[in-house]
Amino acid sequence: MKRIILTLALAVCMQTLTAQVFYYKGEWTTTNTSMLFSGIFRLQFNKDHTVKGQLVWTYLASDSTDSDMMDLYKGKKGMAGIEYVSGTFDRATRSMTFQGNRKVDPHEVIGTDIYTLKISADNKYIYGNTDDHGSGKGLFFARKVVTAEGKKEFILKKKRIVRKKIKIK
Repeated sequence: MKRIILTLALAVCMQTLTAQVFYYKGEWTTTNTSMLFSGIFRLQFNKDHTVKGQLVWTYLASDSTDSDMMDLYKGKKGMAGIEYVSGTFDRATRSMTFQGNRKVDPHEVIGTDIYTLKISADNKYIYGNTDDHGSGKGLFFARKVVTAEGKKEFILKKKRIVRKKIKIK
């Protein structure tokens, strides 16, 4: 009997200690420009109110009024990179802040950013602002996707980037 109770107690403890992982698809842009990235994201929400994630960004368009950006992104449409992020979230206010701390970017199309976001009341959307190199003009929006589908797409896109990184070196 003691063994059964101990096993059940251990199972309950393990369940409360595990993190929740969700997949999202979304976009990033900047205010008043045509700069655009799409992405698939894996976010892990931990019981200690920390969040870790991997954001797979794909470059789609740059601001045609900025010649430096046009030169930087010339020929790179559709190329992708991975931004690794970590930070915190608050269930009561439905807010989350995280920061990019490293990246895998074989084509040099992404940077790291600081994200100040909210989670919708139904937990289906994440939206907010990013620092965008100090301008504060970055805009982020994402919707939750079915875990199995999101995981499959995320893994495929991540593998392509990692494979390209190895070939470039």
